[in-house]
Amino acid sequence: MSLFGYPVATTPFLDNANGRFYSNYISTAPNTFESLPRTLALSHGRNIAIGDNIITLAKAAGLKTHWLSNQGMLGQFDTPVSKIAMFSDNHYFLKKGDYQSRDTDDDALLPILDQLLSHQEPGNLYVLHLMGSHADFCERLNGEPPSVESPNKELACYLSTYRKTDRFIEQAYRMLKQNGAPFKLFYFSDHGLSHKDIGGGRSLRHGGDTRQNYQVPLLVLSDRDQQHQVIDEPLNAFDFLGLFAQEAGIRVAHPEMTRMADSNTRWVFDGQTMVDFDQLADDPPELP
Repeated sequence: MSLFGYPVATTPFLDNANGRFYSNYISTAPNTFESLPRTLALSHGRNIAIGDNIITLAKAAGLKTHWLSNQGMLGQFDTPVSKIAMFSDNHYFLKKGDYQSRDTDDDALLPILDQLLSHQEPGNLYVLHLMGSHADFCERLNGEPPSVESPNKELACYLSTYRKTDRFIEQAYRMLKQNGAPFKLFYFSDHGLSHKDIGGGRSLRHGGDTRQNYQVPLLVLSDRDQQHQVIDEPLNAFDFLGLFAQEAGIRVAHPEMTRMADSNTRWVFDGQTMVDFDQLADDPPELP
């Protein structure tokens, strides 16, 4: 992301937006089905208290909850996240099977969000689950030509998916501004990728052995932001629920929410066990 210093303009809206941008945020795990439940529900690593999640927290605080998804509803890699979605008051899945069952575009969620915003009283939580930059990168562009040039087509498409997500965030932000009610917009990725040699070419895929598999963006935009603030303090996605509660003004009395930030070690779950993030190998990004 150019937002955090990559030398190609992949996030033109976010580069100039006011808000808080966490440059040292790491995911809980290196893939969606293991990372997102550990981010959106209470977890201390291997175990997950799936019923103590962002939806039940918001509902306990009196918010009406809506889950909008362009990922799968049912499937080996989708059901763990769908379990949380099912707690919401309303849920909308563009794909009724797994994440590969239909080729639907993230932008199809925006009209649903717009309609919900126009018919709801204040006091809502909207969770939008995107495909974002998942492979196949060129398919994510939904027929658009890559906006970034590179002799490596995979890399050109991958970087262009960032530009597409940046545009999605901008459109959602403008909808919220137009609605006129106070709001906070959170965006984060649930995992990163690492380089792989595939078919004689260089690409990016899931993995769990490098720091880049866990280095992800987190940002918070609101209707009241007056400056663009980059926060370098380390933050672990195991602590995301605590951050969300704090930002939403929700006081959590029970269950107790422990903080990974209180540990000197930045732990992540690699799919098998908890490992020290800082001891993982480095796999720096490549230029187009």
